[in-house]
Amino acid sequence: LRHSCDRIGVEDCPASLQPRDLPEHARRALASTYAEWDADGLVGRVERLREMLLEQPQSASPRIIFFHCNCGCDRTGMLAAAYAMRYMNRTFSEAMEEAEHVAGRNLVYSFQVGAQWYCEGLRAKGLYSHDDCGNCEPFRCHDTGSPMDAALKADLQLAGVALLLSCFALGVGCRARRRRVSADCGTIAPDGYAHLP
Repeated sequence: LRHSCDRIGVEDCPASLQPRDLPEHARRALASTYAEWDADGLVGRVERLREMLLEQPQSASPRIIFFHCNCGCDRTGMLAAAYAMRYMNRTFSEAMEEAEHVAGRNLVYSFQVGAQWYCEGLRAKGLYSHDDCGNCEPFRCHDTGSPMDAALKADLQLAGVALLLSCFALGVGCRARRRRVSADCGTIAPDGYAHLP
């Protein structure tokens, strides 16, 4: 975005990257060229998702597409919100609210802003008639850091420790069982099976 601000002559591209923090002429100029400067290729991703949903399946079963990222707070939420605005007649506010509800937290700020600029790009093309693309108030109007709060980080760390301990316990149990089998039945061959003497 900052490079695009320079290209169209906006001297003070806002640190917030918020569409609402730009003069109207600059916002419109950036919105009309969104597909050119969007590093995530969101326009193409939304259109590809639409194509996949409309492709005729070989069977009569309905088509279900599952997509995700690590936590559902980055590109997943941005893509879901963008698709909802473009093809499900959701406002930006509704789409973001739903994306954040599913993720259980705020989207990473840069991806929230990406959804806002996608919204502005739709408006520039006449594909979005609402006026809420710059509505950051229910969400975040500047980058406040990671959307994962301390409690969630602690839960994830605890889950990681529990997983490591489980793997360790499983490994110790397997080694103990192998020793027992070896003592009772003979030796353990490289194929992992006990062979009687």
